[in-house]
Amino acid sequence: MYKLIGSEKFHNMNATVETVRFDDGRVVMRLVSYSSVVCDVDLCSKRVYLYPRHRYSVTTTRQVTRFLRERLGFSVCGASLDNWKRQEKQNGCAFENGFCINFPVNVLGIARGW
Repeated sequence: MYKLIGSEKFHNMNATVETVRFDDGRVVMRLVSYSSVVCDVDLCSKRVYLYPRHRYSVTTTRQVTRFLRERLGFSVCGASLDNWKRQEKQNGCAFENGFCINFPVNVLGIARGW
């Protein structure tokens, strides 16, 4: 399980950034677009989790790429997301600048998938 410890609007977009703490002490930054969790970033373990709705629309893709650019510190675009997805299908995990990028079906801390 997890506990929400902070939430703020993401720029002028219809999205929020939540700070979430799990029972094991791990803290992640979570991007919620409209009402869907689309991305988690764990800076301590250098892991990125992109959920099935991370490319739901042009607006969601824009939110995800901006969120990742700001959190990871390097350029991310829609093509990056597509390349990571291909790498993950081939190798089980994608890597970029020391970050491991995963595409799980279930959101961390939530038992349901999309």
